[in-house]
Amino acid sequence: LRVVCMSDTHSLTPYIKFDIPNGDIFIHAGDFTKCGSLQEVIEFNSWI
Repeated sequence: LRVVCMSDTHSLTPYIKFDIPNGDIFIHAGDFTKCGSLQEVIEFNSWI
């Protein structure tokens, strides 16, 4: 079982310059938006 975890991306996922490792479980441990807007949530869900 391989777990991949990241956090505090603050709506910066379009700028991630590294490959996220493959895993069985992906955990984003919080702060994936900057302001908590609906648009930020939609963009994050598209990135996932």
